[in-house]
Amino acid sequence: MKKEALKRDKYNEHKFKIKPMKLQENIQRIMEVMSLNEVKNMGLLYHYTSMEFAEDIMKSNKLLGSLNDFEDRTYKVVSLTRDRNFHNTEYHKMVGKSYFVRFALDSEKLSQRYKTRPIFSYFEKRKGKQNLFGAEEGVITDEIFPLTRYLVKIEIIKPFMDVSLKMYKDDLEHYNLDKMDDFIKKYDVRLIDLDNREIKNDNINED
Repeated sequence: MKKEALKRDKYNEHKFKIKPMKLQENIQRIMEVMSLNEVKNMGLLYHYTSMEFAEDIMKSNKLLGSLNDFEDRTYKVVSLTRDRNFHNTEYHKMVGKSYFVRFALDSEKLSQRYKTRPIFSYFEKRKGKQNLFGAEEGVITDEIFPLTRYLVKIEIIKPFMDVSLKMYKDDLEHYNLDKMDDFIKKYDVRLIDLDNREIKNDNINED
């Protein structure tokens, strides 16, 4: 009986033994699947814009793509970012504090319909700013439509908004800043500080 059990154990050991190469292949496959899932579950992607364009975006219910060079080709791309602190970067300061409206989109829903890839702008390549746009994501499409399908929330960076209100106080209508209160109420917009903390939503046209 003992001899038969020993033979059976050796047979099973040989039959079900995992070869090192097979184990490595399995680990690699698992890692690839995990990586794929990680990409598809990044969370939120952000699009920064001005009040002047924010109203038009919501009325048209779309984000329009623009030409962008990456992977040695030119695509129509809607530029987004994974970085929720993007408004504190040097690039955003160059663009201007008037881009204080932030659309937060569901990256998983986007990935189900659109191709989304990390991109590097022509400016970055030319200037050699390897980390300047490191968190930028490009949705390869002429437009994201309907936007409300992917929209999670709209936020306004209040310190930058306050700067714009003072800077353009004599020309609020031209930049749609006179419609801020209505925009905030209509789309349930949240006001946040530079650290992404929600703050009290007072009447924005009052000092």
